[in-house]
Formats: sequence, structure tokens, C-alpha cells
Amino acid sequence: MPMAFYLRSGLLPGLLALLSATAQAQTTPAAPSDTLRKAEVLQHPDATAQQTPGTLTLRPVAGGRARILVPAAFRPLDKDAISLKYPIQGGPQEAYSDNALAVNLAFRQGPNPMTQAQLSADIADKMVKAFSARQPGFKDLGHGLKTINGRQVVYLEFMADVPLSDKPNDRVYNLMFITDAGGQVLVCTFNCVERLQKQWQPAAQQIMNSLQVP
Repeated sequence: MPMAFYLRSGLLPGLLALLSATAQAQTTPAAPSDTLRKAEVLQHPDATAQQTPGTLTLRPVAGGRARILVPAAFRPLDKDAISLKYPIQGGPQEAYSDNALAVNLAFRQGPNPMTQAQLSADIADKMVKAFSARQPGFKDLGHGLKTINGRQVVYLEFMADVPLSDKPNDRVYNLMFITDAGGQVLVCTFNCVERLQKQWQPAAQQIMNSLQVP
């Protein structure tokens, strides 16, 4: 069974419920030809983790409703690979990873409606309380509300244990940031294994600060 880096089952849907009570249907983007597929996800322990960020490339995400820097060497996961790596209800619709799946960038838009006026530091505080109660090994590294390229963005940076791992010392660095795009909530999540945190944490901040919503 592959090691999956994801929020504890049920936590992401609960987080989205904090943002809005209304749900709408959402589609999954088509997979490009260089996509990481289910078979490769199952075989990922044989791959070597990407040790450094390398070149970052601005690319469209969330159906073109936003743009963000993505490591050029990252590959998108197809729908089956996403379901395998993130086996939770309300998981991401779009994800990018290195070949070892040790460093990941994922996106989920909707189904909850969201506007700039609804984004506040209070959402970040509620996220901390929810994660503290339900995410094993949660440690808050910083949270709040900031302006990125003219848009309000809620963010939470934290460490957490790997759910369902048989290795008690498995830890993951996470940077989650939330804004609105096309009238719906857009949840972006960067994570990597703890041993790569020093190399990747500055890049995670750079990726978040590159977020553009036209």
C-alpha cells in the first residue's frame, strides 16, 4: 500500500463546511500525456525523491481559474492515481508530484461558494482548532490571513503525522492556503516528507505567494 499524504479522513470536508453550507457538482480536469498513473503510484517506493525544487513554472490550475508556480519536474496525477493517493471523501481534484510522491501540490475547488469578503483570519483560527482535535501529531507553524497579488488568502502551515503509516516517526510538512476563484472556495495544499522540509519549505512559500486569480 503506498504511503499517502493527506488530511485525516473527514477533516477536509469538515473544513469546507466551515466555509459554506452550499454544495455544487465539480468536474475533474483532463490528464495530460505526462500524467502519473495508478500503476506508477503503486510502484513509487522505487523512485528517488526530488531533493531540490529546481525550476518553478507558472501554470494554470483549477480549470484555468487560477495560476501558480509548479516545479517543472512535477507530473500531474490522473483521476485513479489521485483516488489512490488521497483515499478520502472530498480529496483534491488536481494534484502534482515528484516521481517518488514525496513532494506534492494539490488543489480542490468547490463545492462551497466563497467570496473575498468571506475570507478572514477567523477561518484560519477555526482550521487550527479542527486540526488540533483531529489531525494526529498536529503542530501549528503559523496561520492567518494575507494579501497575495491583490487577493485575500487564508493560510495554515503545520506538521502532522502520516495517517495510516506503520512507521510512528513519519511526519509531513504542510502548507495549506485558501482563497476564492470563480465564486467557489479554492483549497491549495503543498506537502513533503519531513526529511525534505528544509529544502522545500522556502519553495512552498514561494509557490503560495505566486498564486494569481484573474
